[in-house]
Amino acid sequence: MNNKKSKICKWTIRISLFLFIILVLFSVLYFTGNSKKKWIVILLFLSLIFVFFLVLYFTGNLKPFLRKTKNKFTVLSIAFYIVVFLSNLITGWITTYTYNFIFTSEIETNENDETSKQIFETSKQILENTNIDPRIIKNYLDKLSSLSTIELKKNQIKQWYDNFDIDTKLKDILIIIIKHKEETIWALEKKIKAENNSAYATALKNLKSSFKIGDAQQIKDNYFRFTKQQNKENIEMLKISIDASKQLFAFDKTIALYEELLKREPSAENYFIIGLYLQKLNYFDRALEKYEEALKIYRVLAKKKPRTYLPDVAITLNNLANLHLDKNEFPLALEKYKEALKIRRVLAKEDPRTYLPDVAMTLNNLANLQKAKNEFPQALKKYEEALKIRRALAKENPRTYLPDVAMILNNLANLQKAKNEFPLALKKYEKALKIYRVLAKENPRTYLPYVAMTLNNLAVLHSVKNEFPQAMENYQEALKIIRTLAEENPRVYEIKYAKSILTGVLLLGENKKNLQEAKRILLKYKGIPEADKFLEVIKQIEENE
Repeated sequence: MNNKKSKICKWTIRISLFLFIILVLFSVLYFTGNSKKKWIVILLFLSLIFVFFLVLYFTGNLKPFLRKTKNKFTVLSIAFYIVVFLSNLITGWITTYTYNFIFTSEIETNENDETSKQIFETSKQILENTNIDPRIIKNYLDKLSSLSTIELKKNQIKQWYDNFDIDTKLKDILIIIIKHKEETIWALEKKIKAENNSAYATALKNLKSSFKIGDAQQIKDNYFRFTKQQNKENIEMLKISIDASKQLFAFDKTIALYEELLKREPSAENYFIIGLYLQKLNYFDRALEKYEEALKIYRVLAKKKPRTYLPDVAITLNNLANLHLDKNEFPLALEKYKEALKIRRVLAKEDPRTYLPDVAMTLNNLANLQKAKNEFPQALKKYEEALKIRRALAKENPRTYLPDVAMILNNLANLQKAKNEFPLALKKYEKALKIYRVLAKENPRTYLPYVAMTLNNLAVLHSVKNEFPQAMENYQEALKIIRTLAEENPRVYEIKYAKSILTGVLLLGENKKNLQEAKRILLKYKGIPEADKFLEVIKQIEENE
């Protein structure tokens, strides 16, 4: 009898240890696996327990096992392990509510129209889309200005790169800039020859000399010395000076020259162009003023020539709405988006190939607004219509429209995450990230910010689902990208960098001392709604400590 009891006890200990090992193994699989495998893991865990008892039954050991232990120790142990394992499943659900209560903000992607009448060469398009701090780029351009040929400059850039003084991104940017600079100098020389020995030719020579040495102040002074009266020649000189100043990334000098252009040629197009430039630099109030002037003029022109100017009215309305949204002025943003969408639907009926992309753009922006207002069904409808349009366009022209598909997928995933539809959100984020990674290999300057944005959103989603290893991996990669971008262009990316720091502290348990760095950054942008919102979050954290 004692031998039987001893045997049963041994079996009990073995079963308990066996089940404990199973629990540990499946817990590791559960918390390191992706969501598609989660229910498989749970079913396997329960199935193994069932199979184990089945083996006991067919070997004749089940009844003595249960009888001799009086259904207590082993059964309770098994029940305990199952409860512990299943309790981990609801942790993610609880975390969801905690996340929504503490940290509700996330990155959305609104779209700005470029002016329909501006067409840039390839190198100029790259420069327009390059966000970089002028102090950093100017430092390297000054060092390159003493070198006489483009080959010498390329060799110097390569040397900096080989010595780890600059990264791949900055190396590529510098090469593009010096190539474009050479193109501009060549174009100026051609124009100087065509002007012979006129006063205009002399002014162009001075501009070329200033441009060569990278002195934006001299470019500005040269223009004001040259011009004393308004004529066509002066406007042309002014526009060349603006282009040269922009290539040197001298934002303040460029804005001053743009203001001079408005004095001499106050057209709707010029108001729009400077509004767009100011908007990219986050000067919201000044950009708003320029856009409103442009809209006023375009409305008058559209009454006379609707076919020509209605597209410009819609473009300006869309960008105005984006600005109002950035300032949390939802009613004004909604009004502008709806008017822009109405115009674009009419235009798309007449010419779908030209205007359907604009319809999709406004649908996306309107959906972002409705999501911000918690109008989820309306937002979902707009996103899905926009995605349908863009997928159709991407089949015909993937290079142009795949970025737009990725953008809609990201925004749709944000909505589904807000609705706690986590599997759907994960699927959309992963599709968007896959597209952005491919695009970033070809054009890192433009698409790396979007890679970081999607990684950050994925990190938040994994955190809400209690999948911390995946969350930390995505977060660290996103933070590294955003930190580099913020170092190159603080004004554009520092608020996003501060937000990433907040994400790490609030959701991933990063050191709270990091909040001081985020706070220091955000205080520089006090008055910008997004910065003020994050400062308030930091204040609440500090008060609760």
